[in-house]
Amino acid sequence: IILHQTKIDAKSKIIGAMLALILSHQTTGEVDYAQVKTIKKGAHSGQVLMHDFKTMRLLKVDERLYDVVTTATRLQR
Repeated sequence: IILHQTKIDAKSKIIGAMLALILSHQTTGEVDYAQVKTIKKGAHSGQVLMHDFKTMRLLKVDERLYDVVTTATRLQR
């Protein structure tokens, strides 16, 4: 899994890495190359998006997934 980070901040980096892991198990094919973006302006500010380049889908990160992500990261430490 290769992650390409546009706006580098620790939170979205961890979320992105964990999401790639979670999503690779949920989708039929693995997420080979993904771009994680955090929206900085407008109504969707703070929303994390993940662009899966294999399927060319833009995946909106659900707030509920944040809990899964943070729990999974905590468990790994």
